[in-house]
Amino acid sequence: MKTIQKSGPDGEITTSFEYDGIQRLVRVTDTEGNVTTSTYDMGEM
Repeated sequence: MKTIQKSGPDGEITTSFEYDGIQRLVRVTDTEGNVTTSTYDMGEM
């Protein structure tokens, strides 16, 4: 997981990024707790 914190006019902003075993972004969580997830289709690998 990687977390970035920045100060803005409305206070501290924190965003966390989570990655899978091969370093693809799979989850982002923002300051308000909103979560965005990503999935990947391996196709015909």
